[in-house]
Amino acid sequence: MCRCREGPPFFRFSDERATRTTLEQTGFGDIQVHELPLVWRLKSAGDAFDALSRGGVPHGRKSCVRRHPKRSTRSGPPSALAVEAYAQGGEFVIPMPAVTGVWD
Repeated sequence: MCRCREGPPFFRFSDERATRTTLEQTGFGDIQVHELPLVWRLKSAGDAFDALSRGGVPHGRKSCVRRHPKRSTRSGPPSALAVEAYAQGGEFVIPMPAVTGVWD
């Protein structure tokens, strides 16, 4: 059995309120939070699944699958249909804003 530790929520800092709250709870003051309107350009709908399942801090079972690929039963990206809605001219253009925080 794989005993992998859970990482922090993947999209924690994509939310302005969560970013501000986390910075306040760690002792920072006079916090200004800004959203940067970025987009993610992908060649295929499956690229979104691959990026989210393989990128960033390990998250629970996904981390175990990465460490133990023979145990994976991946049958395809469940996010592919959602990504299809962002098709534009042979690629997929997905809004992926970034949140930045500054403090004194």
